[in-house]
Amino acid sequence: MTTGVVMFSGGVESVATLEWVVNNMAFDKVVCVTNTWKDMEISGSRKLNPNLQKICDYYDVPLRVYDYTDPLGDLHFEDGFDRTNYTHSSNHWLLTAMQIASRYPEIKDFMWGVNCGLKTHGDDKGDYPFLPRSWQWTLIFDNYVHNKGKDGGQRLYPPASHLTKLQMWGIIPDEVKPLVQSCGFPLAWDGQSPCGKCNKCNEFNSMFIGE
Repeated sequence: MTTGVVMFSGGVESVATLEWVVNNMAFDKVVCVTNTWKDMEISGSRKLNPNLQKICDYYDVPLRVYDYTDPLGDLHFEDGFDRTNYTHSSNHWLLTAMQIASRYPEIKDFMWGVNCGLKTHGDDKGDYPFLPRSWQWTLIFDNYVHNKGKDGGQRLYPPASHLTKLQMWGIIPDEVKPLVQSCGFPLAWDGQSPCGKCNKCNEFNSMFIGE
């Protein structure tokens, strides 16, 4: 039995990746995984966006949540050693993929969403430039999961990375689109309150300029 795991934020790239995986890849089972960082002050995932479950219900795939908390949160350090209140979301997703891969060596395919440009291939104005990001993630994942020298065949890759963000938006079913939210700093965790100012919001809005 083959299982594909989709790193699932509920944004354009992850929803389009799920759409692509369900309709173009022959897995016996597909699972979506998201994460929450409840004690990270500035984060798009402090609470679970309820739209994620609605999207997964539409595709009839299970959603699982990886919860993170700071094990050192009750400690007090000297001045200058306080923890940061923000880490880039890519750190969250990469860590989640590696943790699950380490626990489940028989799951070989871990997938995440990235575009190859906003409206044209190679247009790297967005927050997730295709080639540098995908290459970094591949190296980090491979080194972590296969750090004992044995390659068990587990891979982290973006299966729909040949699509621009606008093309990704286009393959998402119309009934799912109202549930999609691409925002790094939502005003509320209800799936309906994007900040309208962050890189992800600007990237999303810029897709439609001139369309």
